[in-house]
This record gives sequence, C-alpha cells and structure tokens, in this order.
Amino acid sequence: MPDNRTRWTTMQVAQEAAQLGKPVTQEYIRQLCKNGVLRAEKLGRDWLIPDPVVKQWLENWLKS
Repeated sequence: MPDNRTRWTTMQVAQEAAQLGKPVTQEYIRQLCKNGVLRAEKLGRDWLIPDPVVKQWLENWLKS
C-alpha cells in the first residue's frame, strides 16, 4: 500500500482492494462513508478518506 497519501478517494480505495485481490465497488465504499462506517470528509462530490482509516479497513476487508 502506498504510504505517501494522506487522503484517499473512493476510486483509489477500490483500485487498491482490487490490486490486493479482493475487489470492491466505489459505490460500496461511498455507502460506507455515507453511513459513517468509514470516517471520511465529503469535498464536493468526492469522499476523502484518511490514510490510517483506509489501511485499517483494507486490512479488515482482506481478512473477511
């Protein structure tokens, strides 16, 4: 996982999950943000998710 990002978009999270072998849709990531499952900030139409939140979620996603 890249360590130089401070915030990720839903597209970047979906791409990273796919590269790690467990694909997920951007819509699913957006729903997690909207529902407060992933701590994120909405900037315009985009959700920006802090790096530590993404790393923790991906770790859990890969285990499930």
